[in-house]
Amino acid sequence: ALVAFALARIIAKKTRRILNRETALQLGVFALVSLLLFAGLRLDLYGYERRVPDASRVSSVVLSPPIPVLDAIIRFGEGYTFREAANIEAVTAFHRRVTENRAALRAVLASPYAYGPAYVYNTTLRYAFSGAGSSLSRSYGKLPADFCKEDASLRALVESEEFRAQNSFENPAIGKIESISVSENIIGMESIVLSSDAYDGLTDAVDRDLRLLDYDRFFDLTQPLAVIDVSSRVDDDSRWFSLSVSPRFANTVAWLSENGYYDRLTAWRDSVKSIRLVHYTATRDPADRFRRIGSEEEIAVFRDPESIRAALEGAESDAWDQNDVYRLYFSLGPDTYFGGAEGVYGGPETADDKVIHGQERVLFLNPGNPALDALLAAAGRQR
Repeated sequence: ALVAFALARIIAKKTRRILNRETALQLGVFALVSLLLFAGLRLDLYGYERRVPDASRVSSVVLSPPIPVLDAIIRFGEGYTFREAANIEAVTAFHRRVTENRAALRAVLASPYAYGPAYVYNTTLRYAFSGAGSSLSRSYGKLPADFCKEDASLRALVESEEFRAQNSFENPAIGKIESISVSENIIGMESIVLSSDAYDGLTDAVDRDLRLLDYDRFFDLTQPLAVIDVSSRVDDDSRWFSLSVSPRFANTVAWLSENGYYDRLTAWRDSVKSIRLVHYTATRDPADRFRRIGSEEEIAVFRDPESIRAALEGAESDAWDQNDVYRLYFSLGPDTYFGGAEGVYGGPETADDKVIHGQERVLFLNPGNPALDALLAAAGRQR
């Protein structure tokens, strides 16, 4: 602001010699006004941050839901539109809770370790008001996931029929499906492209599972069994979105099994001959608040096929607490090759393929995970 003031004076006076008593007084007034303005914004003296619309005046609201497992739902565009009075009231109740707790939320988010799935990103609310044609938007770059998970209004909203109608392949906004492919996202198997006559069966199974989802599922980090990629078209507008298939999607898993895809998506697990369970912990470096000092303790190595399969099936895609987590390390066996058409499995065909199999991969086990408890018990340890 001060630089802008100086440049404006130089242009107005057509000289760089602007330092005099008159300019100093004007500069002081300008600086004081700027400080008051910025302090007012910071302290929300004008009530901008605290403003929550009266739900009775809102005709609709578009919400990008604050849930961490974003690709566990069908999501495209700016978010979900709510017009029912009860749901608009739920959005404003959540919005009000955010504003009432803004000081505590800022303190939590100020930590240099405030990242990962324990935080929800890019939550946006966009209100449209009745009659006047005006609107109001608010965006929150990051919110603690626990804060959102315990919010009763969000639970009611995400479990509402209005939300579920949009979180469905029957949503008209999806348009005409042009292609669907299925893949897993752990080892990089080539996608399986479905034929068009399989679309109805798969999307019907997915819709049945989506309707059964409760709010807690959107905070579940269980490693997806598969990822469904969809491309569609509405008039001249092309759309793409992905949907993660949780192992808890019973109808979808059954459809994949009945149509021969389940075994192809999970065959890589049979090539894993051992897994390493490692406990990772980290503390803050007292000399540098942005640096962590981490260490790993190897708990045990497991070679029993049943233990390996149970651990891989129950593993999670990320850690809730980046400073205290159990990591599950594994490598693919030499008899697994996942390149080629439709992810054909066979022996490595080139030297480069062999390198892939030697690379160690990692999944996670968070406290409370039954798969973690089973491994710790087998190793004679406890959490």
